[in-house]
Amino acid sequence: MLAGTAGLVGTILAVAAAYALAMAAAGAVGRRGWHPLSVRFAHSLVPIAFAYLAAHYFSLLFLEGQLGVILLSDPFGRGWDLLGTAGWQVNLGLLSPTTIWYVQVAAVIAGHVGGVVLAHDRAVATFPGRLAVRTQYALIAVMVLFTVTALVLLSGG
Repeated sequence: MLAGTAGLVGTILAVAAAYALAMAAAGAVGRRGWHPLSVRFAHSLVPIAFAYLAAHYFSLLFLEGQLGVILLSDPFGRGWDLLGTAGWQVNLGLLSPTTIWYVQVAAVIAGHVGGVVLAHDRAVATFPGRLAVRTQYALIAVMVLFTVTALVLLSGG
């Protein structure tokens, strides 16, 4: 458990460091401090967080969610069948592993594209002209790194 916790904390620190370095690079290009930029661009991480949430819990929602519908008929375990669903069985074949994988990949890619779009929109509002694009190179590199890492993890690599 200690190794798992250390790995989780290390991963969080590595992701935070990559984001901070990208913001430091953007700050150097745009002649601004990295911390105000990191706060200003933090919203661009939200679609990525939602994408990871969707990718991680998609199959749980569709497979275990069936159990919730079944349990609604007998919420107190009294043998009731209020909704006529007490006799239903969880259909584990509802989603194939391939379908789950495609949904996870699509969620990860959509989340990262959304993050890049939000970051670019904020850069255009923050920096003049071509400087806005130049400040985003490091962040795009970090986003690509995160995307590739997520896809490698999903592929079992």
